[in-house]
This record gives sequence, C-alpha cells and structure tokens, in this order.
Amino acid sequence: MQRDVRPSSLPVTLDSIKRAFEAISFEHLRHHWTTSSEPFIVISNVSVDLFNAYFEDDEDAPFALRFVDLVDGGIIITDFPSKVHEAFIDRFKSAFLRATGDGDEVATRGSFTASRGRGIKKKQADATFGPLRQPPNRVEPPPVDEGPQRVLLDVGDWVTLAVEVGHYETWNGLEVAGNWWSHYVGMKYVLLMKVNTTATKLQYRLYEIAQVGNLPALSRRGSMTLDNIADAKSPDPPLRHAREALPANMNDYCCVNLLRVLEIARRIL
Repeated sequence: MQRDVRPSSLPVTLDSIKRAFEAISFEHLRHHWTTSSEPFIVISNVSVDLFNAYFEDDEDAPFALRFVDLVDGGIIITDFPSKVHEAFIDRFKSAFLRATGDGDEVATRGSFTASRGRGIKKKQADATFGPLRQPPNRVEPPPVDEGPQRVLLDVGDWVTLAVEVGHYETWNGLEVAGNWWSHYVGMKYVLLMKVNTTATKLQYRLYEIAQVGNLPALSRRGSMTLDNIADAKSPDPPLRHAREALPANMNDYCCVNLLRVLEIARRIL
C-alpha cells in the first residue's frame, strides 16, 4: 500500500489522526486517484477502538466515516463527496421512496453510524433504509449477535437496505463495504453502485441477504449508460418476504429506474 501521509513513529492518538486528515487536500486526493491504483493511506498503526473513537462524532471531521475504512491498521480514504457522488445519492433516495409505494412507511436512516458490537470497526453507508416502525407480525427488531456482545437493535437502528456508491472507489472497496453490511443483523439487501466521473455510466450489483455472513452470490447486476435508456434494466428487490406482511399501500417490489436517477443527477450538476 502506498503511504501518502507518513505515519508517525510516536503512538497514534486522536490528535495525530486529526492532524493527518487536516493535512490532506481534495486536490491531493484527485491527483492520487487519477495517477495511482494504490490505496490512499492517511495514517497507520490505528486500533479499532481508536478508529471508532475518532469517528464517534464526525460532524466536524474533514472526511466522514462513509468515505474511509480501516484496513490492517491503516486508515484509508475510499472516496469523497464529489458533486457527482452526492447528486446521484440524493436522487436515488427520492426515487427509492417513491418506488416503495408509500415512502411514509420507510425510514431513511441516511449515513448513520452503525455498530456490530465491541471490537469491530463502525461503518456508514451512503444511504440506508429500514422500517419506520415495527412491521406487521414482527415483535421486536433482530439481535446483533456478536458472541458475548449481544445487543438488541432499536428499531431506529434497524436497516434492511444499505446502499454504497463509488465514484473514485474501486469495486474491491465497494465489496468490502458490502461485506460489512452483510454481517449486520436484520439486513435484507445490499446495493453497490459505481458512477463514472461524468455521470454518464452506471454499474450496479444487488445482493439479497438471507443470513448473517459474507456477501452471497449476486442476485442481480447490470451496466447502463445514458445512450441506452431503452435497454436499461434496474434492480427490483421485493419488499415482501415470506410470512411477513407489509403496511397498506406498499408495493411488493421496489423498482427504481437507476438510469433515470443517473440522468437527473447529471442534469443538476
């Protein structure tokens, strides 16, 4: 891995992580991602606990948790909030809520900080969705089963769809992120998408999560560009599962026209 911000020989602290992030510019990142295939490492020798502590309240952090990862003790920057990235996510959220049939029954949890228990790095997705309240026939949210750290999810933390969008991020990085979410109890679907720099091409991979564990085989994948609107196909995950009732007016399938989302995102850039 290439080190763009050299790690200090001194023990890593919250302050040293903060200083390392503050030394990075978006121009530096753009240059790196367009000239190198190596990860951009901010600082090394970071423990999981220190990583989680730094991003406990990241509102003022130069880079939000959804744009970073902890790999072998090194904090890496995976992407950044470019206009393309943020415009696409914003339009996707609106399109998804419309496609459910009744967006008032869906909680948009945004990029909340998710935890899978002590000793495991925390995570943010680009967008997350879940039930607004206890669904019919469900007594309580599922438990987080992490050995001795067993925690019952509050309905406010119950996510059934996690969406990760890559602009500069690689497919490998997106799959690593998706794999984290496939271990998040209660998850039903993980949607990974990659948008090119001009917002004219989109690739997606949809995973249906039947049990907690590594990402399963793909349920659906596709690639589309703005010049093949007629032939484009989008993922349409079912909202209804066996023996699970849906609130009134909710569609059985949620069909989002991703190419339309891409088209509008490009138009507002």
